[in-house]
Amino acid sequence: SSIGFSALVLQSAVWPLVQLANPPLIPEELVAITKKFQDFHKMKYSGTRRLSWLYHLSVGEVKMNHLRRPYTVTVTTHQLIVLLAFNDSQQHTYSSLLLLTRLDDKELSATVQTLVDAKLVLLSDSKLPSKTSVVSLNMDYSNKRTKFKITASLQKDSQQDIDQTNCSVQDDRKIHIQVCVCVWGGVCMLV
Repeated sequence: SSIGFSALVLQSAVWPLVQLANPPLIPEELVAITKKFQDFHKMKYSGTRRLSWLYHLSVGEVKMNHLRRPYTVTVTTHQLIVLLAFNDSQQHTYSSLLLLTRLDDKELSATVQTLVDAKLVLLSDSKLPSKTSVVSLNMDYSNKRTKFKITASLQKDSQQDIDQTNCSVQDDRKIHIQVCVCVWGGVCMLV
């Protein structure tokens, strides 16, 4: 099977986006393609621009051929990482998924919950993921649609993220205001 790849390269000065402190462990299936893109980018810009991957804002499309009908599902990168863990085994303990994905407990719990809500995976012991849960693929999954999207759970921004974004926006506004030329009463003034 082949992997398609496209990337949007955004300037950090224009887009106040924050990279995760602890990025997830990218599966081997995706490492080669991201490395190839990094090498291309580094060669094109002679190392003057540094790439920062924003995995928590990325999406992927997965073709699920293990069911009676093939389905194409658009998922977040975190959901993709969890689903790709099932290429080796039809079930994992929640603790093993923590190690395989390197997502923090809160993020993995939310990610697994979205997959449970979509009925792609099943939990052994409860409706909410816990350290003792066994997560398994739902081999009886069916859907009227063969192509659909699983949305991520909405999470509230932390106060630190809000403060950092506000500070960045204020700094950008100061620069724009300083360069603004005001025309008042026919007289140009540099503010």
